[in-house]
Amino acid sequence: MHARLVVREHDESVPCVGAGGLIERLTCIFQTQATTCAWVELESPELAASPLGNDLSACQALTSFGPRVIVPGQGVTYGLEVDPAGNARDGHRLAYTRDGVQATVAYVIDGHSVGITNAAWPPVWKAIPPLDDRLATLFAGTTDALAQRRLREYTLANGGERRLVTLLTGVGVDRWRDLYDHLEDPEARRDALKLLHARLGDPDEDQVQLLADLTEHPELQPADFTALLANAAERSVRESDDWYAVAPLLEELHRRKHPAAADLACRVFGMQTLSSMPSGDHAYDEMGDPDAVAGALVIIGQQKVPCPWVAIALERDPCSETYRCEPDGGLVEPDGDEAEYDEETGEPILRARPLCGRAAALSALRRGVAAEGDEEYEDIPAADGPVLLGVGYLHGQVPKELVAKNARRMYRFEYPPVPTEQEVEDGAAYDEPCRRPRDLPGAVCHLPLSVTDVTFNGCRLHIDDKAHVVRVEELKPK
Repeated sequence: MHARLVVREHDESVPCVGAGGLIERLTCIFQTQATTCAWVELESPELAASPLGNDLSACQALTSFGPRVIVPGQGVTYGLEVDPAGNARDGHRLAYTRDGVQATVAYVIDGHSVGITNAAWPPVWKAIPPLDDRLATLFAGTTDALAQRRLREYTLANGGERRLVTLLTGVGVDRWRDLYDHLEDPEARRDALKLLHARLGDPDEDQVQLLADLTEHPELQPADFTALLANAAERSVRESDDWYAVAPLLEELHRRKHPAAADLACRVFGMQTLSSMPSGDHAYDEMGDPDAVAGALVIIGQQKVPCPWVAIALERDPCSETYRCEPDGGLVEPDGDEAEYDEETGEPILRARPLCGRAAALSALRRGVAAEGDEEYEDIPAADGPVLLGVGYLHGQVPKELVAKNARRMYRFEYPPVPTEQEVEDGAAYDEPCRRPRDLPGAVCHLPLSVTDVTFNGCRLHIDDKAHVVRVEELKPK
């Protein structure tokens, strides 16, 4: 094997952000600093077919795989040594250094680095594991496609399919499937599948991730896959795992119409609802996750069994702004019109918006289901608003009190007359009496339904639920 170490020096402009006066800035502009980049080139057809650019970024983009490998670290005590015992059949090893103390050892097959390890400089080759001893580690850790192919070909040439099967235990499911497809011996394929299924009972494996990956490969799943999914999902929810870890399991359980999907999604939503409730300690919100809220609700909304947490969440904030639709009943788009402001006062112009009706809320739920299916989570409408309402309408969980309170917000509000210009000229104070709080309809929504008459400051408010009118009057001085 032939290899050479290349060192290239690049002159880079000096950052001038901190330069003070004019002279200092002009001096700085014409200054440069040298940056050195080093790599090892392995003689191979790949090397000639992929020339390296001359800019610094081309060198810095090199990795530990391929016909060129970056020489990491700092220093100028460069060194390169090839293992004299290497050969095409057993693979080659070469060590390189930049500081004369620490070495990087690359394992090379057909002029392509397939992985590295660390050692001291100068290398003592008998103390460094040979390629055969590192195969399992390299198989599990290599992400470079060509390196993966070289490792597969090397293994098949030095042990056949039986040996390749023993190396499949440490790789992810997608790569496992690719390697499995290269097996021709039926017995080797059966053994490989047995080993894969055995990993599902290995406590050292990430069971949740392994099961999630297997949901994309039905042909590789064992007979008891559904039961394994349900058990892993229940354990993951119980241990408050990240939503993105448990979501693929819940979604697959839902596709299989397993009852655990409804129960577990409800439990996830319940934790999110509890964590969003006011408490004495707001220092750490361990579970506040909008994606978990959206994902759980979308699953709940496709079940026949209602989740009690939906009604609790709706009752928690019955007058939420997120429950409102456009005046025409349509959904409020997340990137809708910006707020309007009064030109004279600079205050926002408040427009009455009704509670989203059943049709609009269910359309939001359908959009959520479609977005979740495409993994476009950012396209799911506000989960704590119309999607939540949609699930509530679907399962008959929207409280009547919520509907009645929001209806009050849309009543006709009658305020005391504003002083005329003549009255102001005659000495009357220019004011809009009883117009505070400005969002009086929103405030009225929060009042208990049993309250129909209240006084505040110099005003009296009367709610006529039969006439759908809220009358606001000035209190007369006593």
